[in-house]
Amino acid sequence: MATRVQMPMFGLTMTEGAITKWLKREGDQVRKGDFLMEVETDKALVEVEAPADGFLLKILARENSSVQVGATVAILGAAQEDVSGFLQEVPQNPAPEARTESVSSAEPSQPSAAKSISPRARRLAEEHHIDWRGLSGSGAEGQISEKDIRLQIAESKKA
Repeated sequence: MATRVQMPMFGLTMTEGAITKWLKREGDQVRKGDFLMEVETDKALVEVEAPADGFLLKILARENSSVQVGATVAILGAAQEDVSGFLQEVPQNPAPEARTESVSSAEPSQPSAAKSISPRARRLAEEHHIDWRGLSGSGAEGQISEKDIRLQIAESKKA
């Protein structure tokens, strides 16, 4: 049975997020917990996990597009599952209160749901070819900060 992947809410004031990168492609098999996409908010860059096992049947939101919280951005399901009828039911920009339970499973209140990094720290990590996904952050709720990346750069220069 198909599952909607919706834009999660990362904070009480968040109304939309920008999908900066899809980490999986249409047709890819995913497991619950696999990272599907990167979402940038005004305060952080967060990797969003798949809410269920299945195949990424349809991507509805393009990279570098802003999406309202609660809007369906992709559909997961069984291989070769027909989602054409399901797509007709999908509201493109539902109100935040219309979100389903699958969204709450991707919220940062669960530490495993997302790995976040500040946009500035991400740029610094990319400039120095640092893989930040394995780092532990010292910021609020484990967010990786610029300080964490600078420490990693210093450690790699020592080695």
